[in-house]
Amino acid sequence: MFSLNLFSTNMSLLEKGLNLSWKKSEIIANNIANAETPGYKATKMNFEEIFKNELSQKSSASLKRTRAKHLTKGGAALGDYSRYITKDLSTQMTVDGNNVDMELEQLDSAKNTILYQTLVLKAYKEISKMRYVINEGRA
Repeated sequence: MFSLNLFSTNMSLLEKGLNLSWKKSEIIANNIANAETPGYKATKMNFEEIFKNELSQKSSASLKRTRAKHLTKGGAALGDYSRYITKDLSTQMTVDGNNVDMELEQLDSAKNTILYQTLVLKAYKEISKMRYVINEGRA
């Protein structure tokens, strides 16, 4: 997991995005690992809904944390998103009750990898901007 505890709200959203994308990759890997497990039901995470929720909270008033045990804005420890992680009980791909669709999981993995790399690039650019300002425009 990443912790980019810097000044920018953008960095906070990027941090959450990176952590959520990481969690989604763990879920996808778990689904792929259990593709042959009888009775296993695929797990899904609604990344888009989580991120839309975070973006809507971004515009609300900011709070100052004066102690480490204070809640963060939006209560957003990664574990707090468990309500967005669900078992897919609607389908059955095989006769043994397993519903992991390998093609769908591989597609989700590819999309998530692209998303993760995009967020890493954006975080790098944000850090580069901060470094530029700190160095007063000198390289």
